[in-house]
Amino acid sequence: MGVESAQNAKGRELDPTITFPAELPITARVEEIAQALLANQVIVVAGETGSGKSTQLPKIALAAGLTNTGRVAHTQPRRIAARAVAERVAEELGTTIGDKVGFAIRFHDQVGPNTQIKVMTDGLLVAQLQRDKLLKEYSVIIVDEAHERSLNIDVLLGYLKQLLPKRPDLRVIITSATIDTARFAEHFDDAPVIEVSGRTYPVTIRYDEPEDGVDQATAICEAAETLLEETTGDILVFCSGEREIRDAEEALSDYFATQNLRGVGPEILPLFGRLSSADQHRVFQRSKRRRIVLATNVAETSITVPKIGSVIDPGVARISRFSKRSKVQRLPIEKISQASANQRSGRCGRIGPGICIRLYSEADFESREEFTDPEIRRTNLASVILLLASQNLGHIEDFPFLDPPDQRSIRASIALLEELGAVEPEEAGTTRWLTKVGRRLARIPTDPRLARMLIEADRCGALNEVLIIAAALSIQDPREFPAAHLGEAQASHNRFRHEHSDFLTLLNLWNYLSEERTQRSGSQFRKMCTAEFLHYLRIREWQDLVSQLRRTLRDLKMTAPDSAPTEDAIHQALLAGLLGHIGRREPDHRSKAKGERPQQGRYQGTRGTTFRIGRTSALSKATRQWVMAAELVETDQIWARVAAPIQPHWIEPLAQHLLRFSYGEPTWDESRGLAMVSERVTLLGLTIHEGRNVPYRRVDRPDARLFFIEMALLERAWDRDYEFLDNNAAQVAAVEALIARERQGVDLDTRERMADFYRGRLPESVTSTSEFDRWWTKARRDQPGLLSITTAELTQGIDLDPDEDAFPTSLNSSGAEWEIEYRFDPSHPFDGAMLKVPIGQLNLLRSADLVGLVPGHREALLEALVRSLPKSTRRALGPAPQVAQLALEALPSDNADLLSAAREALARIAAVPISIDEFDLSKIPPHLVPTICVLNDNGEPLAVGKDLTDLRSQLDRHLREAVADAHGGQKHIHGMTTPTFGELKRSITIERNGLNVVGYPCLVDEETGVGVMLATSAEEQLENGWAGTRRFLMMASSSLRRDLRRRLTNAQQLQLAASPWGSDVAFISDLFESACDLLIGERGGPVFSQKEMSDLNRSGCAALGELTAGRLPVALGVVGAADAIGKDLRARTAAALRPSLADIADQANRLLYRGCLTGAGWDRHEDLFRYAVGMEHRLATLASRVDRDRDLTKRCQVLDLDIDRLAARGAETAVIEDLTWQMEELRLSLFAQTVGARSKVSEAKIRAAIAAQQTIG
Repeated sequence: MGVESAQNAKGRELDPTITFPAELPITARVEEIAQALLANQVIVVAGETGSGKSTQLPKIALAAGLTNTGRVAHTQPRRIAARAVAERVAEELGTTIGDKVGFAIRFHDQVGPNTQIKVMTDGLLVAQLQRDKLLKEYSVIIVDEAHERSLNIDVLLGYLKQLLPKRPDLRVIITSATIDTARFAEHFDDAPVIEVSGRTYPVTIRYDEPEDGVDQATAICEAAETLLEETTGDILVFCSGEREIRDAEEALSDYFATQNLRGVGPEILPLFGRLSSADQHRVFQRSKRRRIVLATNVAETSITVPKIGSVIDPGVARISRFSKRSKVQRLPIEKISQASANQRSGRCGRIGPGICIRLYSEADFESREEFTDPEIRRTNLASVILLLASQNLGHIEDFPFLDPPDQRSIRASIALLEELGAVEPEEAGTTRWLTKVGRRLARIPTDPRLARMLIEADRCGALNEVLIIAAALSIQDPREFPAAHLGEAQASHNRFRHEHSDFLTLLNLWNYLSEERTQRSGSQFRKMCTAEFLHYLRIREWQDLVSQLRRTLRDLKMTAPDSAPTEDAIHQALLAGLLGHIGRREPDHRSKAKGERPQQGRYQGTRGTTFRIGRTSALSKATRQWVMAAELVETDQIWARVAAPIQPHWIEPLAQHLLRFSYGEPTWDESRGLAMVSERVTLLGLTIHEGRNVPYRRVDRPDARLFFIEMALLERAWDRDYEFLDNNAAQVAAVEALIARERQGVDLDTRERMADFYRGRLPESVTSTSEFDRWWTKARRDQPGLLSITTAELTQGIDLDPDEDAFPTSLNSSGAEWEIEYRFDPSHPFDGAMLKVPIGQLNLLRSADLVGLVPGHREALLEALVRSLPKSTRRALGPAPQVAQLALEALPSDNADLLSAAREALARIAAVPISIDEFDLSKIPPHLVPTICVLNDNGEPLAVGKDLTDLRSQLDRHLREAVADAHGGQKHIHGMTTPTFGELKRSITIERNGLNVVGYPCLVDEETGVGVMLATSAEEQLENGWAGTRRFLMMASSSLRRDLRRRLTNAQQLQLAASPWGSDVAFISDLFESACDLLIGERGGPVFSQKEMSDLNRSGCAALGELTAGRLPVALGVVGAADAIGKDLRARTAAALRPSLADIADQANRLLYRGCLTGAGWDRHEDLFRYAVGMEHRLATLASRVDRDRDLTKRCQVLDLDIDRLAARGAETAVIEDLTWQMEELRLSLFAQTVGARSKVSEAKIRAAIAAQQTIG
């Protein structure tokens, strides 16, 4: 039936059997409404509560004959209203519920085959769209209380706008309070608006803003007292929540208990959703006492509280809002809109003139929003999005909502669906957007989170238990906590409390109720619920919801298994819908601020939230590390309600689509034989795992393969010993050695070549040693050489042909052959050539072997030497490269002393003298200075360095042990007092570990005797052998020393005791040792046989007595002079003489010391006496020539310093000794000419000698 013309509609008669109450304002407009409905698809009926629109509009549709082709669907925003309206309409039509009039609410309906008017919740009609997209069951749809703008109402209004063109026979009635009706008319293409007045009296609005310091409860008490005096009806007080109602109830009771009221005081009644049904019914029962009803904003429109004569409005309410940031539904206390304030004031004035006291200022009222935001703008749109997507109604952004939802709300809801795995982000805007899970969620008529739990429960065998819990989470808590019996109620409910899980507490309660229900009659069960503080109707609702859900899930082929699931399985299923409601416990810490509570029991949640467990939870005082919660509600802080512990490893399988992974740098695990990487896993910003090691191939298999090649095949960081690895390592070492020898900067990265080689031969599947082993075991049977590289492959495109003469691989010297290894790495401290010398042959290495070790480096070394010269010398030479080339041509090919040869060549080129001292060897590039690597017996490095002297000093003990060990057959002798050592060889060569180790047998002075040892060098052999021979002579001549001591007078003995010798024994020994050295020198050096030593003892003893007796006067003269010098130096203290006195003291200490007779040598004894006499003369004349002496002293000290420098640079010992004696003769000629010098000497002559040595050196 289409829309009738206005003429036809006007002529249609209404069914006369249907009557309308005359006292209702709408009755006067019945005909007008019927005709408008017949003439238009959509009409808007506006009227205040009490006008009769809810009960009479379906009757008007029935009377107009619009139910001939379908039913009247009459929607209500609340279940209690749907039931009440259906009962009232059925009563007026003289029928029963389920016959002509029925009602349907969630999972419960009383609709029969003859039902013409079906009253239902708007949510139920929205759910029906899944089964009946065109709503063919209905010919008229009445959307009541549309001004409440609930989510379901807005979806219906948008859907109906799309449906009407497809259903021209459908009639739609939109009812609303008289606020913003033009919006509804405009939404339906300027549909006609019919306004029906309510049964109201004038209402006086008073604004009474409390003074500062007066709380809300006190303000309510004062306003109530005023209204009790001025009005006769009951008082309705609006509060924002249950807690505020309890506070106001207590305050009013206390307030009126202290007032002198005439008669009985008012009855105070609370009214809110969680109140027991008995307490709720008290509000609607008759009473002889006046009442003060304390209600939430549920009393604004849906429920008409009788006998209300006045209203107190604090102006605030808890408004449900969905947080886009934290994904939690918040219940903050907010100021109500002007429309809500007017609705509240409209609750009075129905029985007579009313008064509304607003506890805020008129200016505050005027500044408020005109209307409350529609629910679609402040709630989670996930169910709507699922519905639209599953019905292919288009994207939510394109749906014709009366007020399109906020884009942030849309994004937040889509994020929730992504969290649940219901949508595929990459498929947005296509028919593939909904996932398999999403399509199943859309078919389950409950919250998407709860539906996701059911789907997971079906998978893990916990469907029955999770279904019960999900149903409980969908209703108000059936447990009641009346204030008057709070302790009893808590004790009763604690029977069901699970120790660790609030979810299982609900299951325990269900099991208890199920058992009791089977054992009791309906009446007994109801009484039991009342006695045990359980809300009977909510329990019935819970039971009905479970039954209906079971039927729905059965249709979806989801059935519970026979076996009972574990608690973990139940919690894992619940977790699937609560991934955004998990948290990890933060460490407890105490605040340092005074008065601030310790921060304990806090959990870090997803999306940066922090929450705490609600105080009524079983987990409120527990210390579980991980928890999940059914909901997170923000009041003064975020609270988790209905919580349970979880295990973090449950999260990953359920949240694969949400997890974010980040990784550190890969590392090689040698024990596992594969690359590992540190993994960090986060879920919506919450860290789930930190620092977990996982195989790198899971993250990046191609790169894991490269890492395996790098570490296993190139670094060989594994325990495999395949032949190809040794072959390839040898090939690489050989090629790198060739590159390092020439140092020509060859562009060849052998490591990269090897990596390319392996990358080209290994299959893509190989990322670990185990995978390699499996592959290689099969591959090498057919291609054994597959992984062995050749030199040609390694050096492809590179010409490497080093000059063996220029870059030798070994050094032959002193009968030994040592390996030369090359390194080309400028950043390495031992870059360049490295000579490897076994510790046993270190004594054979000469300094001359090192200079010019690599002929190929000579030109570069010469250039570096040129650049190290002083600038003045370099200017005489010219450009360093050309000069180096000229010098190289002038060098003799077989000249081992490259440094001296270079000095001579450069001096000839510059035509000026050049001293070796002018070369600054610190400026020579390190790679041109050979490195010495000393090896132990196992071929391992003992020490590495570039200074041979330092290495020998550092390894002296090791060298001696090596030589001694190599010559283990050579007998070591100690403590000989007479020669019994047989015959010693001049040197012994033994092959040890394939090497020739040379030792030098010799005598050694042990002070109380003589031993035999192996020296490490010929120089050491000479020094120790001489001392050992001298000791034998000294022991053989002991009686001669005693005889000579007897010749000393007492005075001489006293003088010797005060001298540098300290005693006559030391003095005589010094004289004898000097004579022994004379005899050893005359025979050509130390002895090497027992016979030679015996012969020397016999002939030496015969000569020693005569020699020492004849030299005694001279020696005593030296002692006397030393004594006189010491006394004279101590006697002179004048400051002007100090420089000269210091020089004389230094000369005396240098010449006249204990052992100076032996140190100076037999031929220098008379010289020592002359020098001592010269010092005495200098002291005697010093006072008269202070200035001249000081000048001469300075000139001598300059020459002394030059000689010391020459010695430090390694000049020969004989040269230094000669220059030192020349300086003593020079001092005689300068300070004591009367004593007389042995030879002609001068400063110029000494300077020339020093210069000559510098030039030679």
